[in-house]
Amino acid sequence: FHITAIRYLVGTLALLPLVLWREGLSVLRYEGRFASATLHGLIGMCGSPMLVFWGLAHTRPEHTAIIVSTQPVLTALAEWLVRGRRPARATLLCLLAAVLGAVTVITKWDLALVLSPGELKGDLLALGGAICWVSYTLSAERYPAWSSVKFTTLTLIPGTIATLCIVAWGDFNGWLVPPTPLQL
Repeated sequence: FHITAIRYLVGTLALLPLVLWREGLSVLRYEGRFASATLHGLIGMCGSPMLVFWGLAHTRPEHTAIIVSTQPVLTALAEWLVRGRRPARATLLCLLAAVLGAVTVITKWDLALVLSPGELKGDLLALGGAICWVSYTLSAERYPAWSSVKFTTLTLIPGTIATLCIVAWGDFNGWLVPPTPLQL
């Protein structure tokens, strides 16, 4: 959690001057889209990693790795179900091959690593995080007038603030343990 907060803070601080340099001060105007951009940032930039890491605390790392590796499949399925854009057959076959490849590399087909029903809570949390990320990436289409760097920056800012607040709240309540300088 702490590394994610640091990573997002560094990303925000690095991206902000870049987008200002490329597009000027007006890039920070949400153009009446503050609420929706904030919501998308909270879902993708905060909800996704928080749910994945919370899930990781309750399941095997192998499960989380497999679940996160299915994000391209989830994206293709979401495009198909929500927008009616059916992926080409070749795309579906490539996605299946990618998932099978990830499962092969991660588990070496040791079914004991795959079939662990006691870890369902963690798996569902990680899946929720993966779905949050898919939702975020699909939401970019709702901002056609924004460059990709503007969309990323204006959603990263609220996502980073929320992530920092969650980590601070977790530290304050003793739910999280800050890393030592050596761990950092």
